[in-house]
Amino acid sequence: MDPRDKRTSSMMFYERMKSLMNIDILDSGSLAHVQALLIVAIYLQCTPYPKRCWNVIGMAHRMAVGLGLRNRRQFSHMTALEQEIRWRAWCACVQMDVIISMTMGRPPMTPDHSRVPLPSPIDDKYISLDKQGSRQPEGTISTNQFWHQNMKLIGILWKVLLKIYHSEDDSSDEEHSPTRGKNFKDVMEIDKALEEFEASLPTVFTWKLPNITSSNRTFRRQSNVLHARYLHLKLLLYRPTFSAYCSATLSPSDQAQPGSWSILYRQNAALRCVQAACDLIHSLSKATTEDATGAWWYGVFYLISAGVVLVLTESSGADFSGITPVQLEDSWNECIETLNRMIGVHPSARDYCIALDELRHSHSAKLSRRPDQYRASQAPSDAAGQDEINQGPGSLMQPDHTDFGVPDPFFQNWDADIGDIMLPAQFLQNLDEDILLPTLF
Repeated sequence: MDPRDKRTSSMMFYERMKSLMNIDILDSGSLAHVQALLIVAIYLQCTPYPKRCWNVIGMAHRMAVGLGLRNRRQFSHMTALEQEIRWRAWCACVQMDVIISMTMGRPPMTPDHSRVPLPSPIDDKYISLDKQGSRQPEGTISTNQFWHQNMKLIGILWKVLLKIYHSEDDSSDEEHSPTRGKNFKDVMEIDKALEEFEASLPTVFTWKLPNITSSNRTFRRQSNVLHARYLHLKLLLYRPTFSAYCSATLSPSDQAQPGSWSILYRQNAALRCVQAACDLIHSLSKATTEDATGAWWYGVFYLISAGVVLVLTESSGADFSGITPVQLEDSWNECIETLNRMIGVHPSARDYCIALDELRHSHSAKLSRRPDQYRASQAPSDAAGQDEINQGPGSLMQPDHTDFGVPDPFFQNWDADIGDIMLPAQFLQNLDEDILLPTLF
């Protein structure tokens, strides 16, 4: 369908849905209600109503828990087909819960990553109609194998959200540092889990062998989607350390000595974050060129996330010796080109492209005006004053920028007290009152 016709049709069905979803469904609910709410939530992802999306997913999740969908023993008396339908609905609830929690910057409702369910990698036609077990024929890859692998990434994303961004530890900021104690251990464990996921992928999905899936469009698209989500997870995992590394470069009050373990770890983790951003942009560029990518709103979200990392890499003045200026410039151009290609799918990509480009030019202009001696001569009291500024995600830009072009305190406190991981959209929305940007839903 033409994108304009698609939006018109979807709005028509959405209006019909609103007249059918009434308060009575909250009295009991059913499997059909859970499925309907999930469909509504998927639609709301690509609209300017993130709060509606969040609340609808919450309703579906609570209703599913009330129906016992998370406990397979409660429907063991049913046929294999009936069990699979209910289990898939629960998997969808958990997936939507974790994804919307990531984009809204809130902890997921799913309490334990070990309870993140995995759907059966079996094609529908092989699901038994009785109580006997179902089995996928050997040597045949199920089209549901993608969902099975994707839910593994959802489990890793759950760990990132709860252990890196929403730690239950209420101790001091110093102990929250990703270079210390438990957080460092969590980062290493999650990175290992990502490596194990990549190594265990079925051949049709592995991105290290791009020619394997060239003959099957469906598997090629699914491989591209898994690759983008894998790289975005790496970016999310290392972004707090990336921020801390850039902040240490800007703040002369940082007492860590060059060559110290703390600096070496932060430098390596920051480099991994930047490399993940570059790889993510390249992966999305390749996928959009092949017309084998996922939903547009995820693509835009990933590109903006990666683009902001590139801007900070250039403007912070931190040492990223493992990334060459040519590589950064190529990745930046690829990011802008990919956003431009997505305009035909959804016009909002143009707004984000313009805003992201303006962000870079703004920081480049300020950097060119900055005296070389400014950072060295900055008084410690001034730096301490900047460190005390900890803005909420809704007001990410300081109104009183310095004439020296030093990156705003937002960059130094990017993850210190994060209230919303959906930073790119809110950050760009504060660039210029004349640039009206939609949300990424």
